[in-house]
Amino acid sequence: MNVTLTAVVLLTTAALCYAADAECKYRKTRKLALHWPDPSNCTRYYRCTNRSVKREVVCAEGKVYNAKTGKCSNNSEGLCKLTLAMPLDLTVNPCANEISGVYLAQPGYCRNFYICSQNQAYPQICDAGSRFNSTARTCVPDTNSECWQNKCVSEKNGTYLPNESSCSSFYLCSAGEAIEQECGNGSYFNTTKRICLPDPDGQFCWENLCIGKRDGEFVQNIMDCYSYYVCVAGKPIQQYCPEGSYFDSAEIGCVPGKCLPNTTEIPTTDTTTSTTDCIIESTEVTTPVTEAACDCPGGYKEGALVPFPNYPENCDKYYECSNGKLEEKECGEGNRFNSALGVCEPDV
Repeated sequence: MNVTLTAVVLLTTAALCYAADAECKYRKTRKLALHWPDPSNCTRYYRCTNRSVKREVVCAEGKVYNAKTGKCSNNSEGLCKLTLAMPLDLTVNPCANEISGVYLAQPGYCRNFYICSQNQAYPQICDAGSRFNSTARTCVPDTNSECWQNKCVSEKNGTYLPNESSCSSFYLCSAGEAIEQECGNGSYFNTTKRICLPDPDGQFCWENLCIGKRDGEFVQNIMDCYSYYVCVAGKPIQQYCPEGSYFDSAEIGCVPGKCLPNTTEIPTTDTTTSTTDCIIESTEVTTPVTEAACDCPGGYKEGALVPFPNYPENCDKYYECSNGKLEEKECGEGNRFNSALGVCEPDV
């Protein structure tokens, strides 16, 4: 009996000694590197043993953690890329329910991310010219310039660049960094003149459609008749009609059926508009018009492919200009839209 109890105790002890740690199981499941840094100290890191047990490693004096090799290397090589900033005191802590060693993208940014350690979020940033890959959980080269934070890498100080995801803001280049700037209320960024211009009626920028309107008021979306905007605190919030219906500006609501041929005001310059009947979802034209008359809002030509709002977050979607309307398209699973080339390509 004593022999049996002793054997059970020994087996239980052995199981406890080699129980897989959550951090190691997490990294193995996602095929991530089995080592990660201590975000508060470049000379200390963690690695998983063959039995998936987490071990802390402290580098010798003059050496730091090497993320490529998972070992300690000479500090003279400039290997320490950590910000070594204090953990953030956030109202909503992204690492509150995460295990140590998890890398999380920082919302609204493409180079910034967090390293979770002891349920605290340590802010980090990828080098200029790279971006944070949420799938690989690491920084990768931004070869296709997908990250807005890299727009100014080769630009002069003081250069103004358009923000593809917002018509009422732009980027100011400073020391190679892109700093987002807002145009004044009721104005938009003119991509040709590279300045902010008045847009009190939302004629050139959908983000200005709700200026002066009551909360809860509905506004037509001239680019998509199957959706509309609801005004909240002067800002338009996009909503979608139920399947099989469209937004009727006369009824100020969604009605059954498909979009009917209608008259759409299309901005042609900064100061004038032209009114033309362009058939939606048809090749017919109600009145003789020139080819340019069916350009899409924003001056896009027939057949032009346009990045989707909040690109690159919605990197698999884009708009196609067709009969005066910007139609939403998708590249398909495993692909993304290359805004520079205007084509869909594998998301590798």
